[in-house]
Amino acid sequence: MNLIQHTGRPPTPWLLALLTVLAASGACLFIPLFGHLGYEFSLAAAAVIWLAMGIWAPSPAASRGFLAPLAILFASPLLVSAVGALWIRNCDPFTGLVFYLLMAGGGVLVHLGMLAVAHAIFPGKAWKVRLVYFIAGTLVIAHGLWRLYSHPPIFAFNAIFGWYPGAIYDESITVPASLYWYRLQTSGVAVVLLTLAAAIQAWRSGERLGWSAALAGWLGVAVAAGVFANGVRLRISISRQDMINAMAFIETPHFVIHLSNTRTLKEDARLIAAEHEFRLSQLARWFAIEPPREKIRSFVFSSDDEKKRWMGAGLVQVARPWAREIYISYREFPVPTLAHELAHVLAAPDGSPPMGLPARWLGLIPNAAMLEGMAVAAAWDSHDLTIHEFAAAMIRLKLAPSIGELISPVGFWSEAGPRAYTLAGSFLRYLGDRYGVAKLRAAYRSGDLEGAYGRTLAELENEWKTFLNDIEIPPRAARLAEDRFGIPGIFARPCPHEVAWFQSCASRELEAGRFAAAGEYLHKAIRLAGPKAGLVTSQVELLARSGRIQNALTLAESQLRKAGEEKWTAAQRNRLRMLMARLALQSERWGDAAKSWLEVLRE
Repeated sequence: MNLIQHTGRPPTPWLLALLTVLAASGACLFIPLFGHLGYEFSLAAAAVIWLAMGIWAPSPAASRGFLAPLAILFASPLLVSAVGALWIRNCDPFTGLVFYLLMAGGGVLVHLGMLAVAHAIFPGKAWKVRLVYFIAGTLVIAHGLWRLYSHPPIFAFNAIFGWYPGAIYDESITVPASLYWYRLQTSGVAVVLLTLAAAIQAWRSGERLGWSAALAGWLGVAVAAGVFANGVRLRISISRQDMINAMAFIETPHFVIHLSNTRTLKEDARLIAAEHEFRLSQLARWFAIEPPREKIRSFVFSSDDEKKRWMGAGLVQVARPWAREIYISYREFPVPTLAHELAHVLAAPDGSPPMGLPARWLGLIPNAAMLEGMAVAAAWDSHDLTIHEFAAAMIRLKLAPSIGELISPVGFWSEAGPRAYTLAGSFLRYLGDRYGVAKLRAAYRSGDLEGAYGRTLAELENEWKTFLNDIEIPPRAARLAEDRFGIPGIFARPCPHEVAWFQSCASRELEAGRFAAAGEYLHKAIRLAGPKAGLVTSQVELLARSGRIQNALTLAESQLRKAGEEKWTAAQRNRLRMLMARLALQSERWGDAAKSWLEVLRE
């Protein structure tokens, strides 16, 4: 029995669905990161195709005319992307196409299954079919959001849109093997749904379901169940208990600390436990609260890679305030990010339910500037300079957005992370020190600073800037600030996911001693991003490690001559010069080494 039927000539619902897809795809061309065929475009396409399929609501029964309009609907975002490629750089078309096929294409199979069941239950009742379809899809999305809320992983797999990778600051995104497995699982589910629809139709007509359809259904069950049963191993579905079972643990008066089973972490377990208690006491004093009675659960991983495998965050450290949990990588003692993540947990009672975050709209739209600024203000981590000194230097270099821009719904995320975190932290620390932490905690729930302080945001910002103007900035502060905070945000850089992925691949190949492969990946990154300082320095180091010191020096000299065109900072130029000096010493070119060091001193 054929399962799909398109009834009648091209209907108004199909045209409306097509216009919806075209309009949404066209809008993506004007949104940074979404404008080229890649992960974000595929994510948006998957969502809008789900909506369009509900608008169209094709009738699953049997038809030759169904596939053509479906193919047009599915291919239209690709066509829009191809047109956009005339003026928008298409970073990695092949990977982008794979993302599109897995996320949007894999979703179409599920949509057809849901529509087939809805039409089988309510034949000829288009509005009921659409209602059932959208309710089912909404429940699928809600289930994904519930898993994000209730379990540690910050990545999510979902039958509608495919895959959400997690934190925006983990820029290296490529197609994971787990996405292939997940789409195999959802394909099995789609086959089961189509078989169920055929069974309902056969029952209504007094017939028996054919053996081939029944066999297909059982095969779908086997495939979906098999992938589901291996969800942890395939990195699709990981729970808190899965992580706990794989780790050692140690308890303190206020913590349950789970540690990776490595020699280093086992040897440093008592140090790590002591630091947890110490940082907690520091933060409790600043917040003017008693340490919480309920124990905080801390997961400490041996590396960023291990943390990424388990819960999706590699370079990013994570707190889940509503669950009283933190997730950190152990690189060294003391752990630099521990206080920051603990601050999120201690601030949670002052946040909005259900997540304990500063948020509006029933606690569903977090204020990222308040959230991260409070953690920076409380942890108050200082290395080269204090947070206030860095903020003052940024303002004087005209690198700082206004506080109003920073606390807007998208303003914080549009800035580079180091810049946004530092400015928000300095501003909130000033308010806490100037007016007391109690007022700051009162403002944290909704992010309404004007209501808490009885002053306009502009007045509070001017006070803060006046305070920063009185801070004496060392001469090196401007160079440090320019180097650390002059990087554009992820939305302002070309192909950030692809460049980060090529860089990570180059590092992996370099560690394995495969110099040619590492050089190829760096070449790809430079082709997309241009000769940025970090990439060029990596190229020079690669040439030197492969024994081609003269080639490395020649490349470094040529790139330094172009550094002004590429707007390299003084610190970036000096890092390359110091590398040149070291290489010149290795090759006993004393004069060239001295020249490079003199240029560093003059800069």
